[in-house]
Amino acid sequence: MVSELQQSDDQQRFINESLPFISPADLHYVLRFSCGLYPPCSHLILRYLLNKCHPGEGSLPDYIMNCIFLCFVEYYGDVGTEILDVVSAVCKRHITIRSDDSRLLQHAKVSMFKIASDCGITVERIFLEDLVVSAAKDTLRFNSDVTMGAIDTVRVIEISRWDQTLKDEDYHNLLKFIANSTHLEKAW
Repeated sequence: MVSELQQSDDQQRFINESLPFISPADLHYVLRFSCGLYPPCSHLILRYLLNKCHPGEGSLPDYIMNCIFLCFVEYYGDVGTEILDVVSAVCKRHITIRSDDSRLLQHAKVSMFKIASDCGITVERIFLEDLVVSAAKDTLRFNSDVTMGAIDTVRVIEISRWDQTLKDEDYHNLLKFIANSTHLEKAW
C-alpha cells in the first residue's frame, strides 16, 4: 500500500514532469478538468501556474491569471492551507475584472475574493473595469448579473464606468459599499 507521503511525492513529480508540456493558453480546459476531477492535486497545478508560467520577473500574463481563477472555480475540495497559500499569493497582485470577461471568469474572481475575505487574507487591489451596472449598500452587480459583496479585506478598489449608466442612487450605494469594506485604504 502506498503511503500518503509517497503519493504526494508521486503527484509532485508528475506535475513537474508533465505541466511544462501543457500550454495554459491552449489546454486550460485540461488544467481546469484536472482541478475538478482530483482536488488533492489542485494546489500543485495552481502553484505551478503561479510560480512557473511567467517569463522572468514581473507580473503574470492575463491568460495565466485567468487560468488560475478558472482552475480555482473548478476546485470543490476543502479550503486547506495549500489552497489558502495560493489565494494569498494571487490576492497580492493587481486583479482586474473586465466587462468583456466571461460570466464564469467574473464569478471565479469574485469567488476567490470571497474566500480571501472570509479567511482574513488581504486583497491588495481590485479594478472593476466598465462592468458595474448597479450598486446596493453591500453588493455590486456586474454586466453579466454576477454580484460581488463587500470584500472586508480589500485595500484598494478602483471602479470605472465610462458609459455613465449608473443612477444617482447607485453612486450613493457605491459609497455605502465602500464604507462596508473596513480595511479599505483607497477607492477611486
